[in-house]
Amino acid sequence: DVAVQGVQADTVQCLGWSSKANYLAAGAWDGVVRCWEIGMNGASQAKAEQKLDGPVLDVVWHDDGSKIFASSCDTTARVWDLATNQMTQVAKHDAPIKSCMWLPTLQVLATGSWDKTLKFWDCRQPNPIAMLNLPERCYSADAIENCMVVATADRWVLAYNVQGTPTEVFRQQTSKLKFATRCIAVLPQKDGFAVGTVEGRVGIQYFDPVKQVD
Repeated sequence: DVAVQGVQADTVQCLGWSSKANYLAAGAWDGVVRCWEIGMNGASQAKAEQKLDGPVLDVVWHDDGSKIFASSCDTTARVWDLATNQMTQVAKHDAPIKSCMWLPTLQVLATGSWDKTLKFWDCRQPNPIAMLNLPERCYSADAIENCMVVATADRWVLAYNVQGTPTEVFRQQTSKLKFATRCIAVLPQKDGFAVGTVEGRVGIQYFDPVKQVD
């Protein structure tokens, strides 16, 4: 393992890799988003950083590699344009935003919050273009193309088809694991999801019950 140089002074909450280059972004509880260039030998070089008004809960790259989205306990999400080194607010909730996802096929930002809503944003507009109510606070979310999964408090798991008008396609009142959800990810074939919990266990769940083996 090679340690990244100039890491946050507080707990690192989230990481994100650029799909276009060897750049790593990290957000932490000190409210700072930092970006490094990672060499082929693992050596890191700090490139830039930006300060938000609250702890950073999630980061995600734009698909063209030119921007980083960051969501925060200050109830906003912002976009960091790396070329101009400017940050602009692009999303707002009534509580901290736990997850943000850039949807390349739609060119839309999705945000999940502790205010129990999931919102979709055209970053050129001040108001969300769509909003869905969640059964509980958003703890984690992920998306691949048009498939999105959201894990909330009380072990709810929901899935959506986000093509056109976002539509719920799967709802499970409690995950198969017994403890609070820590993270969730769409499976590569978009036919299910992996979920991890606070006690360190991981489960695989398929949307089609025929595929499911307990």
